[in-house]
Amino acid sequence: MKTLQLRWFDYWLKGVDNGIMDAAPVRVFVMGDNAWREEQTWPLERTEYTKFYIHSQGKASASDEGTLSIKKPRRENPDVYIYDPNDPVPTKGGNMLGGGGPYDQSAQPARQDVLTYQTAVLADDIEVTGPVEMMLVCRHIRQRYRLYGQAHGCTPGWKSL
Repeated sequence: MKTLQLRWFDYWLKGVDNGIMDAAPVRVFVMGDNAWREEQTWPLERTEYTKFYIHSQGKASASDEGTLSIKKPRRENPDVYIYDPNDPVPTKGGNMLGGGGPYDQSAQPARQDVLTYQTAVLADDIEVTGPVEMMLVCRHIRQRYRLYGQAHGCTPGWKSL
């Protein structure tokens, strides 16, 4: 990756004609394959957009009852968590220019201020490549609070990456 970055900087900042503009315009890292792949478009033309919905009975932070499925929700109890600005959820990972890559996130769901939703065990491997969006409807009682979403892959041994 560092070589690619240096070629890009050489071309755009130093004017070095090093052939980088002849390469595919998109390069993605596929974690499950542990390999880089070149593509011609972004998002990928073969992308199949799929909506997933969160479900629970108000227990997504206290148990493993939070689920994620393609089934639209009906009337369900809301999930609740308490945000404590003095005890923020730690972040693992980093920027891509500095190394990036997968980090084990397994300890986070054990916190009471983290809501976790997961699919049933998948019959086949899937690849999630492209724009991922999360639309969340919430109500809050504080002036300041934090919300963020993460999508993790889960290994057969339940390691969350």
